Amino acid sequence: MLRTTAEHFVHGCEYLEITSNTDQLQIIRHVAHLLQTGPDPSAINTDNYRQVLIHMQDQLRDARAQLLFLLDNVVFPDQVREILQELNAVTWIVTARRISLRRGGVQAVHLKPLDMSEAAAVFRAHLRGVVIPDGRNPQLERVVDKLGRLPIALRLGASCLAAGRFATVDELDQWLDAGGLQKGSVHFGKLTRLLDQMVADLPDDAQTLLMVCGAFSSPRIQTFHLRQVCRAAAVRLTPQVWDILGDYSLADYPDEFCVELHPLVHEYARTRLTRDSSQPVVRQALNDHYLAWAKDIATIEQSQRDYRPMIPEVQNFLRVSENFYDDRSWASLKLIWPALSGCLWNMGDYAKYEALDMKCLTAAQELGDDAWLAILLSELGYTKRVRGEWLEAESLFSQSKFIHDSYPDQLIEQARVRRYLAEVMVEMDNYNRALDRLTEADAVLNRVDPGTEDRLPTARMLLYSARMTAYHRIGDLAQAEAAGMTADRLFREIVITDEGNWLDGYQVELGDILLKCGHVQSAEVMWLELIRRRKDLLDLPEHAEARLRLAWLSAGRGDRDNALQWGAAAAETFARFGAVARYHQVEQFMEQIETEDDLPEFSTLFES
Repeated sequence: MLRTTAEHFVHGCEYLEITSNTDQLQIIRHVAHLLQTGPDPSAINTDNYRQVLIHMQDQLRDARAQLLFLLDNVVFPDQVREILQELNAVTWIVTARRISLRRGGVQAVHLKPLDMSEAAAVFRAHLRGVVIPDGRNPQLERVVDKLGRLPIALRLGASCLAAGRFATVDELDQWLDAGGLQKGSVHFGKLTRLLDQMVADLPDDAQTLLMVCGAFSSPRIQTFHLRQVCRAAAVRLTPQVWDILGDYSLADYPDEFCVELHPLVHEYARTRLTRDSSQPVVRQALNDHYLAWAKDIATIEQSQRDYRPMIPEVQNFLRVSENFYDDRSWASLKLIWPALSGCLWNMGDYAKYEALDMKCLTAAQELGDDAWLAILLSELGYTKRVRGEWLEAESLFSQSKFIHDSYPDQLIEQARVRRYLAEVMVEMDNYNRALDRLTEADAVLNRVDPGTEDRLPTARMLLYSARMTAYHRIGDLAQAEAAGMTADRLFREIVITDEGNWLDGYQVELGDILLKCGHVQSAEVMWLELIRRRKDLLDLPEHAEARLRLAWLSAGRGDRDNALQWGAAAAETFARFGAVARYHQVEQFMEQIETEDDLPEFSTLFES
């Protein structure tokens, strides 16, 4: 490193190798000697070293950023804290095995995952006298790959050769093939035996913290949630415990908000936790934490919820829901379901949404909870509708309707499922039956007491949105526009927050209707608002449709660059949702923009 970088510093470089026995005063003396600043190094003592540092800083000030100094193998922060802080005219580079050095004021540099050549070099470095010929060695590369290119595993694997357990790389390779790492995949993903040796040296608190990390679904864990779970599980947390995991390369801390384990270490921690006596307590703490969060979200009216904080943690919510399902804790599964299903739908993760509802369907049947069962049937019907499975959707909606109709107080639900059935009828081109169902839904809503039912405005808004679609498909643009504008007015009355609300999808079609009626600017504003409201959430297909329409408008005005940007964003979303045909259609459209060919008619691109 010094050879590579020293030429960029006018005053060159120096380095000092440190051991655990080298104290701060000795380091200051060595640095003063190497830099030839300050008094005679032998005269530096505990009484005057601070004045010496100030004097050295004054002498070095003109060399600011022009002198490179490497302190190699620092062990404790106290060895270098003051010299780093006081001599800031020097560009310091510190190497250390302990991440706790960060509290000394240094900026940590995180290495990228090892490539094959780097991993092989690490392996060779720990062989301690075992000679392997230089140059590429395919057998060595196979061993390194089976060790997962994980520094811990590379070191311990090399130690098997250095200690004489195996005489050759070939023997080590055979041991790995025989399950030396507990074969878990083609790449021998589980390093249990090797990691057991490492973890056995940890204090009990550090071992327990590592296992708590295994309770989470992802190797990257938000420290707030980890602390909450540890507190509930009575797991002691101190800065020293965090540092120990970092010093042993078992955990990394990319920033103050999260801790990150290597995926193989995380899998090891998960497996180890399942065998440990603390597992029930840790698992309960995890369940309680995420359930309490989900219950808080569920107290907010659905149209007002902001699911964005949940999205980074959705895998942990799913882990907890699976725990409830495995434990047959049906009541808890019901409590976590409203927030979790709403978040999954808002993310556009319909597969996980459907899988959760299927688990909850079992729970509802076991509980004998017909009201919940009816809602789940309607939601499962909606996933069928999204996939274009109209007959299956109609069947599930009909089952839901039958249950809801048997409860006279479930008027909102009765109207909702009739609307769902109407939407399926529209997709099946049965417009008369669709309008009949919407008329029935309207009649049901007219029986609802506005003073006791907060959901009534939302239900009416969605009903008018469905009417808009039905009239649009029939070709009655006047009635479609009237119904759509009523839906839009109701939407703006009921929505207080704009946090990526899922109720606004109707605006794509309403924009189409406005454009066909000659209100181009109003259509454009509506599509722009729809995208703006999504903010920093990933787009759903309806937002991609809005972007595609904006691309078409921009291209029509000759704004090719803007059109291509809108189109590229739309194509990315269609690809993410597996809408292959729509993706290729967008790609073809963008080629027409780039080559300045005649653009397709609006109806060709958006109604084909």
